[in-house]
Amino acid sequence: MNNRIYRDRIRKCCRLMRTAGLDVLLLTKPSNMFYLTGDGRLCAFAMITQKGKVALGVPQTDVKDVKSLAYFNHLVGFEDEVGMIHSIARMARPALRALRSNWSSQASRGTAATLLQQISVPPSAVHSSAGLNRAG
Repeated sequence: MNNRIYRDRIRKCCRLMRTAGLDVLLLTKPSNMFYLTGDGRLCAFAMITQKGKVALGVPQTDVKDVKSLAYFNHLVGFEDEVGMIHSIARMARPALRALRSNWSSQASRGTAATLLQQISVPPSAVHSSAGLNRAG
């Protein structure tokens, strides 16, 4: 695997996240995850911070494969869908605390969709991604 491709894509994503005011980007659609990390699978997620840190969550049975295929800084395995939700919540806790009263999910979804289009993710893949925190 050529990590340089994914590092460059993550850097571009981070620049666009700063411009858009997003602190964290949560990806759940396999094609979006594959574009930025080199691995995209069902029942998984990728969380990318504005500083370029990439966390992946995948089924425990897939951890070994993902270690050899994907670009990431942190990898967590979970047993089932409930474990996936708990993993997302644990990783997102700092960003979620910052959301409070001034976050609009519709506005953040639109910002995330625009961001994904700007980093060359196919437009058809955009609808499943959402930003967790909007700076401002």
